[in-house]
Amino acid sequence: MGPLDLLEQPTNKIEEKSVPGTEGMNSFRRQSYGCPCPPGGTHRYFFKAYALDTKLALNPNSKKKDVEKAMQGHILAQGELIGIYKRKQQDPSTHEKSHLTT
Repeated sequence: MGPLDLLEQPTNKIEEKSVPGTEGMNSFRRQSYGCPCPPGGTHRYFFKAYALDTKLALNPNSKKKDVEKAMQGHILAQGELIGIYKRKQQDPSTHEKSHLTT
């Protein structure tokens, strides 16, 4: 069986706004997604997706290195998206006006 045969196999449906599986520890030291929020300038964000041949048994305190180690030998396919994000510069005149009271 090749990787393309896996595309035709039925999979479980992941419901919207659900979190199937276990969320590990992120770089914010939290167990949830943190959206891009650079302090300034342009930043790159790397989003990686993996198709595995097994469900990993990891605890919620797992870090990136733990996940990568557990995935070894189980990766069927993988992809990466690099996003570039920069905060909009706020117009100082707009900012001042928003704090005026009458």
